[in-house]
Amino acid sequence: MPYAAKGLKHVPVDSYQEIEYLMKRGLANRTVSSARGNAAATSLAHTIAGIEFRQRSKGGASGEMYRLGVINLVDLAGTREAKPRKA
Repeated sequence: MPYAAKGLKHVPVDSYQEIEYLMKRGLANRTVSSARGNAAATSLAHTIAGIEFRQRSKGGASGEMYRLGVINLVDLAGTREAKPRKA
C-alpha cells in the first residue's frame, strides 16, 4: 500500500465477502467517546481502506501479463450523533 499508519494491516482477500467482513470488523473497532465541549458520542477515529485488484492473463511475448488497479478510501471526518435542532 502507498501509505503508512500505526496499526495498518495488509490483508489479502479472495472475495467480496471477505472485504465486507474486514470492513465491518474495522468499523466495530472505531473509538467512540465524548469530545471536549460536546456530551454526545463522537467518533474521532479515521478510516483508511485500500483495495488492490490484480489480474493475470496468459499470452503475449513475455508469457504472462499483470494488470493492477488500486482504490483508496479515506474517511477523516469522524461522525457525531446529532440531536434534532428546534426551528
